[in-house]
Amino acid sequence: MLSRRIFVLRHCCFKQGIVHCLDRCQLRGPKISCDWGRHWIRPRIKALRSMACLLSIVLPFGSPADRHARETVVSGRVVMASPGQSRSRVTTIAAGFCHCLALKADGTVLCWGDNSMGQCSPPAGLRDVAAIAGGALHSLALRSNGTVVVWGAKGQTNMPPDLTNVVAVATGSFDNVVLRAGGGITAWRQDSSSPTLTPAGPSNVVTIASGGEHYLALHSGGEVSAWGDNTFGEAAVPSGMSSVRAVAAGAAHNLVLLSDGTVKAWGDDSYGEVSNVPKVSNVTAIAAGGCHCLALLSNGTVLAWGCDKDGESTVPEGLNRVVAVAAGSSHSLALRADGTIVAWGDNSHGQTNVPSTHKIDDGGMER
Repeated sequence: MLSRRIFVLRHCCFKQGIVHCLDRCQLRGPKISCDWGRHWIRPRIKALRSMACLLSIVLPFGSPADRHARETVVSGRVVMASPGQSRSRVTTIAAGFCHCLALKADGTVLCWGDNSMGQCSPPAGLRDVAAIAGGALHSLALRSNGTVVVWGAKGQTNMPPDLTNVVAVATGSFDNVVLRAGGGITAWRQDSSSPTLTPAGPSNVVTIASGGEHYLALHSGGEVSAWGDNTFGEAAVPSGMSSVRAVAAGAAHNLVLLSDGTVKAWGDDSYGEVSNVPKVSNVTAIAAGGCHCLALLSNGTVLAWGCDKDGESTVPEGLNRVVAVAAGSSHSLALRADGTIVAWGDNSHGQTNVPSTHKIDDGGMER
């Protein structure tokens, strides 16, 4: 049985393109767990417990959710460009499994980290981008005309035809979810032509989020709906959840930011993702990674909790003036008010090697 499980684990790691994955896996009772990507291989080979790579939720100005998009950040991932900013300034950050994306004010995209499937190679001439998202082995860009561009594994092969009027995009491991004008949701799997199930008739949706194999929708009234995999209760929204202003989905856990500045969580609590939520009330943004969490405070500093095996929850000393945060599998990003980026955590694929024009040292000081 052990040899069979190891074979399946190798196959799954190869399928996802996760280098070094096997070295970080171990038996835990009746199953094998892999802390590299927070996925689980069960003896019956029921499924690959994919890590969320992780949503980057975006809402361009002028969408039905305009009032949410004008806030400092949206769902802990995005800060939109402000009038008068330098066109070379980074305005948006996103984290994939082992790669990162940054959107500049001129509508171009900067990528770094794992590029094994071309996920860090945007199509030549890609411009007019309003929002970005990073998946396991692919990346998405929402253009200002409401169309979506995908690159990396499978590229645009499986994208639904006539995908227009999109106002927000999100991606988990291999699932892509988009919100269209009028509140309709469309989803598809990047690694398969099979459609991804979506809830019947969601209404008044203003924000979407995609985790490992589950999804969240924030409604205009502050309510949250969820669907998809519920192995760890990640798709079971706690009763009475209301007054939500932002959502973030991790591999198998979720965070919500309430209107009073506090954070609630549910789902997998293997590393304290749920039980160790800081008891503060000045949070302005949230981000959920593979098995760690980030919270941006109103004073521009960042709190982190959950798994810290690669230092992803060890915030660099002196980090301040942060306006947005993003979380990947085992790495974290922060965008500062001056448009520079701080990265920490796992660097196995260069995901914390921020390109020189935006590089920050480990102490959070500009070079």
